[in-house]
Amino acid sequence: MTTSRNQTADEVEALALTVGTVEAAFPEPPTSGGGGGHEQTLLKREHLVQERVAKKARDAAALAAATGNVVKYASLGSGSGAKTVGEKAVVCGALVGLVSFFLPWITILGPLSGSGFRIAVDDAAAVWLHPLSMVSCLLVSSFLRGAESGKRILAARLYIAVGILWVAPGVAAVCSGFSGIVGFGGYTATAAAGAIIVGGILQIGERLGDFKEIA
Repeated sequence: MTTSRNQTADEVEALALTVGTVEAAFPEPPTSGGGGGHEQTLLKREHLVQERVAKKARDAAALAAATGNVVKYASLGSGSGAKTVGEKAVVCGALVGLVSFFLPWITILGPLSGSGFRIAVDDAAAVWLHPLSMVSCLLVSSFLRGAESGKRILAARLYIAVGILWVAPGVAAVCSGFSGIVGFGGYTATAAAGAIIVGGILQIGERLGDFKEIA
């Protein structure tokens, strides 16, 4: 009787060891709770990305609206006050430059293109200097149209500097191997910058003529 009980205990102990060995060799797979946590993390990340994209789009729209209002009033004031050829060249060049900012600057394989606005939003924030410099030309032309000749000569130098800033990369791109990817907006922006340079030079000549008349 005692011998049979000892054999039964030994068999139970051996069975327990066998079950433990099998459980160690084949652990249970992770529960669905872990997968759900990973999915929640991915959803949170996607939500954050969407929020950032939406905020970026709202900021760009606000800036575009503010720029549009400034351009509206500046163009009305400067356009109505522009009397000489130099002043008209600067105003026209600045307005055309603003329009070109929303036209394709880069065209790759036809359908793929990027305007100055798209480049500024997605890739290079420094490109925002282009519309801001065009607006500054309009504002300066509007505010200084009745100023003395000395201040207007300084303004003309500003126009020339702005024109050179944006005509140089356009000419370099057209004259280099990248001329094939320059879009219509790129050519328009370059031509507008050239008009601003010509307008600034003409205004300096006009103001120097004023000094001669006074003398």
